[in-house]
Amino acid sequence: MILRKYLIKSPHPLERRAIKWYTVCMLYLIAYLLFASLAGFAMCAADKRRAEKRMHRIPERSFFLLAAAGGAFGVLIGMLFFRHKTRHRSFTIGIPAILLVHIAIIILLVYFYQQNMGGIFHGI
Repeated sequence: MILRKYLIKSPHPLERRAIKWYTVCMLYLIAYLLFASLAGFAMCAADKRRAEKRMHRIPERSFFLLAAAGGAFGVLIGMLFFRHKTRHRSFTIGIPAILLVHIAIIILLVYFYQQNMGGIFHGI
């Protein structure tokens, strides 16, 4: 593990604990975003299949709720891959906007950590 050498070098036990806590939280966040993105991609596939078979569709509100909950990347990739909901202006502008907000939040989290914890990413 790349971070292990930084955990060993840390002089103070509280600092080591904080670095571990941050690392674990970021891994959980990445796992959550990956799962939500897979769910968003699957939702686009299911709705496209339902649209082709003229069945009951998934409400647009569900797409936006899942995107806001972290699945914006999967919904966007699903839109482009399946060519689904690409004519709706609310989707072509709204989903990328939600994704940009998520990216900004992640960048701020990493920046906040770098400023307050001294940063473990300097040597990587």
